[in-house]
Amino acid sequence: MKLASWEPRSRGPAPREGSREDAKDAKRLPATSMLVGLVLFWAMPLAAQDLPEGEELRVEVGVEPAVVTVGAPFRSALRVVTPPGTSAEYGDVASSDSLESVAPALRIADTDVVVFTLVAWVTGDSLETRVPVQLTDSGGTLRTEQVRLRLPVVRSVLPARDTVVAPRPPKGLYVPASSGGIPWWWLLALLLTALLVALVAYRILARRRREMAPATVHPRLWALRQLDRAATDFRSSQITGEEVFARVSWVLRSFLDRVDPALSPDLTTTEVLDSLRFISPTVDWAPVLERLLTDSDRIKFGGVPAHVREVEDVMRKGRKWIEAFPLEGSGSDARERAA
Repeated sequence: MKLASWEPRSRGPAPREGSREDAKDAKRLPATSMLVGLVLFWAMPLAAQDLPEGEELRVEVGVEPAVVTVGAPFRSALRVVTPPGTSAEYGDVASSDSLESVAPALRIADTDVVVFTLVAWVTGDSLETRVPVQLTDSGGTLRTEQVRLRLPVVRSVLPARDTVVAPRPPKGLYVPASSGGIPWWWLLALLLTALLVALVAYRILARRRREMAPATVHPRLWALRQLDRAATDFRSSQITGEEVFARVSWVLRSFLDRVDPALSPDLTTTEVLDSLRFISPTVDWAPVLERLLTDSDRIKFGGVPAHVREVEDVMRKGRKWIEAFPLEGSGSDARERAA
């Protein structure tokens, strides 16, 4: 048996510009819209049941729309009219660089019509693709025919070379919105207020930096001021007892760092105590400092609540230790003499 083809002319609406995103959207097109585009296909009378045995098969194809742009989806329909006792099974369209299938083949209910949704990526009218159709006769014999689909004329989305594209007029200058009627002296007042706040913040930060600078404040005087400030803040309920212990520990370590940079706050408690014994070998200051730092660590890291008596005691002992610590002869020179 031979395959005879019939290609009805399709008059579809004007194509719209498309892209790969449009092609993906074609997967969601309802079957009813496909049927509307294939009205002429269905207008052809079907006489498959009247074909006598041995007569040629008939292939009916249609496309909607007949002209598309690159990337715009289109639908190609196929029906193979077979003699009685012969069935047809349709394969899929193989995608390529120039033609892509973007949705599964749709078989119209109660018919032999199969609709393929495709997208073309090259221009021209020479595109060609075929669909494998497996035929099974009444005796069970199988054979496969490659049936060519009807494809549309594909046009470019770009204008023709001789098309004159008029440039768009330039946009006007951007003019910011007005201040909404706010008087100028209000804006000036806001500006002066911002400058005043910045000046006050700068002076506060500068004063704190001067207080923290080892070269501008004597180590003992700086440490005693910090302890006095901690006591004042605690008695005015600005800080808790636990924060007092943390501040006393910080003051003691910072005081030693100002006395000798070798006693850096980065050292562990054991390293600080060993260095302190080396600096002052004649008087053992380490045990008192060790008790102060240990009590502070117990409150800071152990989660132990600090009572008022303990807070007053640690501030008193810390102040006494700083006042009694000998600054004369300490530092690198003292270590060298001890060595």
